[in-house]
Amino acid sequence: MLAVELGIRPLIESEDLSERDLRALVDDLSRLLETEPALPDTVNGEREVLGLQGFLPFLKEPGWVPPGGVDPLWRREDGTLSDDGATLADKVLNWINHGAVLADKVRNWIIYDAVYRRSSQACTAEMRPSECLDALDRLVRDVKTAYPLSDREMTRWCQEIEHDREWDRETAIAHRLVCLLDCSRHLRMLAGTARVPFYLAAARLQARMSLERLRTGRCPPAVDLLSSGWAQWTLDPLTGRPMQVVEEAPGLWLVQPDPAGHWLPPYEEPYRFACLDQPR
Repeated sequence: MLAVELGIRPLIESEDLSERDLRALVDDLSRLLETEPALPDTVNGEREVLGLQGFLPFLKEPGWVPPGGVDPLWRREDGTLSDDGATLADKVLNWINHGAVLADKVRNWIIYDAVYRRSSQACTAEMRPSECLDALDRLVRDVKTAYPLSDREMTRWCQEIEHDREWDRETAIAHRLVCLLDCSRHLRMLAGTARVPFYLAAARLQARMSLERLRTGRCPPAVDLLSSGWAQWTLDPLTGRPMQVVEEAPGLWLVQPDPAGHWLPPYEEPYRFACLDQPR
């Protein structure tokens, strides 16, 4: 959102842009949308990063460096855990660093790998982001149904990771899945990645409407935006359905996500812009 606010939106609103400039901007925003990582790829990537950054450095010989180097989000340059306490990665490493026994590290890796495999099976490549998030949410709810716990027991699951050593493998996997996706608000964090495509899509719609204004002297009325000719420009990348586009006042537009994409964090600002007909 910050990049859109500070860079793209002021550029769209510039009166110095020609029709050629606006057409190029629309094309550039379309390419940016096409290259945004898919949410299933993000889930699969987290599994790979966890192994390379979270486990192998502790299991390999001293001085071993993961391909691509040490991610600063995971540890300091000396290989110890980062102490900023701000990232999920830090929390995961806090969990997996209980004890110094090699076998315990291996067991942790096996369990987390199983968790991410199940997440990847739920969130498949052909899914839209909202479908992926819904599937992961169902996965958590299914686990909670299979392991009914009181609020106190759930707190223990979420805060006292070492207790899963007392459990069988399947229970331990269920425990980590709930901890990762639910207790740590990781689903909401994943949903946060969907903010970028939405704001890019909203900015592209603004640029396309500005292009229409430059061509014809008028902005498209709200009814035109509901037609098939505008369908590709009003598409919400989170759900594959139309975004909500409302003319709040003459020439003042509000763009919001499709309500079906309820995962988009509600604290984000909607996208507003002006598109005024040119004086006759």
